[in-house]
Amino acid sequence: MRNVAIVENGIVTNIIAVALGKDGDKEITTRGGLDVTKTKVSIGWKHDGTKFVKPDPTPEELSQAKLDKETAAKKLSGRNKLLALGLTEAEVTALVG
Repeated sequence: MRNVAIVENGIVTNIIAVALGKDGDKEITTRGGLDVTKTKVSIGWKHDGTKFVKPDPTPEELSQAKLDKETAAKKLSGRNKLLALGLTEAEVTALVG
């Protein structure tokens, strides 16, 4: 099996798995696909004719990344405070993971 990206107007619109061999090659050609078996690419990525480019993050993705970073910082701060109070690493891990 091979992974094939379907590109329409420079955007990856689908990724399909096709069989190796004559029928699979025909399907790739018919659908205008590009073999991406060994390439990191996802639906929504851009293709400029030679390479794939990850799209800019959406405002929602940026907001979630910021929230994830803040949550991780708070968790680390809490972990350090618990350790400073004398809890063992095992106790802290049991409490906060």
